[in-house]
Amino acid sequence: ASVENSMLTLFQTVVAGDSWGLIAVQVIEENPATALVLIPSLLTVSLGIVNLILAVIVDSAADARQKDMEERMKDAATEKQQAKRGLLSIGAAIDKDRNGTISFDEMCMAWDEIKEF
Repeated sequence: ASVENSMLTLFQTVVAGDSWGLIAVQVIEENPATALVLIPSLLTVSLGIVNLILAVIVDSAADARQKDMEERMKDAATEKQQAKRGLLSIGAAIDKDRNGTISFDEMCMAWDEIKEF
């Protein structure tokens, strides 16, 4: 029963953080060598919990970044498609005789007539 009570007390003190000042400090004062077990245990558990919290934050940030990148790529593709349609529209407006080519005269007339050009 003594070992079980000791393990429960260690768990409560280090993992749960219950009564650190009431139990652990008195044990360390009574036997300073126990500090070699209690303090590293506390630090390990504390750093482990901080590490878990940080991992969740970093994972959430990575997911948000991935979604943002996908959204930017979609926006860029949409802009490219709109620019392409605009250029084709201007080209069609410049080609007055609809032969599929733009002559120098058509280009000069478009310069004066089409403001987008």
